[in-house]
Amino acid sequence: MSKAPVICLDSNVFIAFLRGDEAFSNVCRQVLEEARDGKIQAVTSALALVETVHLAGYAPKDAETQTTLA
Repeated sequence: MSKAPVICLDSNVFIAFLRGDEAFSNVCRQVLEEARDGKIQAVTSALALVETVHLAGYAPKDAETQTTLA
């Protein structure tokens, strides 16, 4: 078992990273890179991922996709 600290990531981390224009985007990038490199263990929830898709401006192209995501 890894002794790396476990960090819970909220949708704000992903949104700042994806938008790249927020004041904290560099901090978000650093946290994600540390998770990638195994320095920390990052966990998130399905809800945070759905929020990220929604708040980052994803717009489904057809009604079937919209119904599936709703």
